[in-house]
Amino acid sequence: METQLHDERGYNVANDPELSAKALWRLINKIRDNVDRIARVDVQFNSDNPEVFIASYGCSARSALAAVKMLRRDGYRVGYLRLITLWPFPSQLIRSKLDGVHTIIVPEMNSGYMAEVFKTLGYNVIPLPKLGGEMPTPEEIYNTARGVLE
Repeated sequence: METQLHDERGYNVANDPELSAKALWRLINKIRDNVDRIARVDVQFNSDNPEVFIASYGCSARSALAAVKMLRRDGYRVGYLRLITLWPFPSQLIRSKLDGVHTIIVPEMNSGYMAEVFKTLGYNVIPLPKLGGEMPTPEEIYNTARGVLE
């Protein structure tokens, strides 16, 4: 099955580079203009003004949440942010949910791409990248956070 690119009226524009580009930009802008309605994040433990947030996504988010629970059990004010939508990146939504937060720890299973994205928002970011298919463990995340908090 071949996918066809259509303009706003439903006409096929796949054979016309100029109209194809226009149709693609229309779709890209439609998504960007509605990012606040499309984007989803899960924020937990932000009611006591956390000193640090741990932000993760995908399968490493489970380790991050486990680490946050361990840290909170030990008396640290740490919040949790799980990105459900990665694109378009929900910058405004994150800023509104993390108002007053300065430091974010970002465990991820790559070379630190999402940590770089958080830096563009002006946060002090502590990257915790893992390569080779290994997931950051709750203990690694816990120890990184303790090092920041103490």
